Amino acid sequence: MARHAQKAYLVSANDRILLFERRKTPKEVGHEEFLTLVRGANTPTYKHIFGWHDGKALPPIKALAALGEALIHKPYASSDDSDIPAGYTYFGQFIFHDISFMGPGKDPPNDRTPALDLDSVLRIDAAVMPGTGCHDSGPLPIGCTSGSVVMAEDLPRVDLELPEEGKPLIVDSRNDDFLPLAQCHVALLKFFNAIAKREGYDPAKKGSYDKVWWQKVRRIWLQHFQSAVLHDYLPRIVDRSSFRSVMQHGRCIVKAGASSQNPDWLPIEFGAAVARFGHSMIRDAYRPWNRIEGLARLSEFMESSYANSGDKLSSSAHRLLRNWVTNWFLLLDFSGTAYDALAIEPIKASKINLSLSPALASLPSCLFDELCSNPAPGDVFALAEETMKTGHELGLATAQHAVFLTNAALASKQQPPLAYLLPEQIPTDDPSVRQAFTEHPDLLTRTPLWYYILREAEHFGGGCHLGPLGSRIVMETVHAAIESSANSILSQPAWRPQLPSANLRHFSMPDLIAMAGHPNPIG
Repeated sequence: MARHAQKAYLVSANDRILLFERRKTPKEVGHEEFLTLVRGANTPTYKHIFGWHDGKALPPIKALAALGEALIHKPYASSDDSDIPAGYTYFGQFIFHDISFMGPGKDPPNDRTPALDLDSVLRIDAAVMPGTGCHDSGPLPIGCTSGSVVMAEDLPRVDLELPEEGKPLIVDSRNDDFLPLAQCHVALLKFFNAIAKREGYDPAKKGSYDKVWWQKVRRIWLQHFQSAVLHDYLPRIVDRSSFRSVMQHGRCIVKAGASSQNPDWLPIEFGAAVARFGHSMIRDAYRPWNRIEGLARLSEFMESSYANSGDKLSSSAHRLLRNWVTNWFLLLDFSGTAYDALAIEPIKASKINLSLSPALASLPSCLFDELCSNPAPGDVFALAEETMKTGHELGLATAQHAVFLTNAALASKQQPPLAYLLPEQIPTDDPSVRQAFTEHPDLLTRTPLWYYILREAEHFGGGCHLGPLGSRIVMETVHAAIESSANSILSQPAWRPQLPSANLRHFSMPDLIAMAGHPNPIG
């Protein structure tokens, strides 16, 4: 099972499938091995959109190590806030998980796909989910919290006294690696159940609903989520120019969508580098979280999962403690929704920049394994260095080459070119980072894609949104994922929300949470 710290990637290249494994030479795999990897290990399949580059075209590994080491020592300012409510940090992770974790196309038909179709929550054509819901929570089971007052606010989990008790019964186990991400998954379960009840669901008739009913509920659920992604999440993350360009003139670098017959279109540049901008948005701690006294730290978020289980899921109940249930009022702005009177100024995400939270800068090596409940002291990896070395092993294009190819594609569509960083703008003002570039000047003209995406967000967006290249890649990838869905709102220009929404034309993440139930369930 793939985890956040991924060890292997399958990449489609010129009618071949290449397996890239951490710290190993890539190898070609046959059809049977491909199916085994995809179905057994749930390894995603990707495609290079800027070409596969060998080591001669990339900065040397020692330069990446030096830059990674410099970024560890870069000061972290916990008060360096963006203007993005913190909840979008984790909804972003959830979105990217849904499109970056897939099976082999249409064989079998209910396998994962790169479309944004919420198959990370409910498999395509599925009408049931494993597990027993808490308090008849609805057609999709929702797990009980632990404590004296039990609530349906956790992921469905393996029952007590069974093998692997506490293990999440969800399609994509990565969504249980981190508490806020797990709570996003719970919110999508609750949202589905709320729509089902609106469409006449009766627990006494649970097994009597036909395929047509399920498909209708799923379509309403999915299309409102797609609207929130397209018109609420993306405008907060990408720059206005890229958003308008793709919406008005279409994509130019991501060749996918409804017309594509190739399921292996997802850019490896997105999965292994660009989408990881979200790590920089994660705060070192949150205050308040809900009823937790003091700070809620990232280490505690990780411990509140099965795979990284610490005290939060090591109790006899093996369930999330009730006090850790998310208060969404603290993470999203509910102005204009049914909860307008209770809306408050939400906690903001950290800026999109090169300052990683200390808790993320160095992580336990066992995150590459299926379970990481007892990490060995000192056995860690540096996130920045690991990400750049992974990009090198995957043959990702340098940022300069990616900008060149993107601008050529834009020119072919008579669209204006992307602005880009000049060599002197690529280092930050931090002395240790500048020293790394001084000692390894190749980094100025062969810049790792991940570093560049964060640096341009600092330079062009002030850390409050992605820069030109990052915006274009994210916008095109997510747009393609929405278009690829069988129930895409992009194929229905006249689509409008039929659920309560603050905007008559579009749905939003606060609308979704408000429909799912009270934003602060424990009060």
